[in-house]
Amino acid sequence: MLVYQVCKKVSSEINPRYLLMKTITIQQKPALIIDVRMPEEYAQGHIEGSVNIPLPYLMKEVSQIKAYREVCAESYKDVPTIYVCCASGGRSAVAAGILEQAGIPLVEDGGGWQDLSCRCTD
Repeated sequence: MLVYQVCKKVSSEINPRYLLMKTITIQQKPALIIDVRMPEEYAQGHIEGSVNIPLPYLMKEVSQIKAYREVCAESYKDVPTIYVCCASGGRSAVAAGILEQAGIPLVEDGGGWQDLSCRCTD
C-alpha cells in the first residue's frame, strides 16, 4: 500500500498539473516521482501519484519542479527527494542529470518505473 499526501499549500504560480503529483514514501522518506516516458507509455502503466513529464520537455519544467518542491518541503521535516523513472532506466539517468545540472538537489535516478514501484512503501 502506498501513502499519498498532497502538499497542503499550493501557490497560484504552480501549474495545476503538479496537483496530480503526490508525495510517496520511499525508504521512510518523502519522495516525488517524475516519469519521463512519453504519454502513450505512461498511459499503459505508471506509479500512482507520479507526474508525467516527457524527457524532451523536462528542461522547460525545471522552474515548476523547483517551485512545487519548495511548497512540499514546508509540509515535511525532510525535503522530498525527486525520483525520476522511465521504462528501463536510460531516460531516467539523463533526466536526473538534467535536474542536477539545473541546481535541483536530492534527485535520484529511480530507473524503470516498475522497479521503482516496488520500493514505494507505506
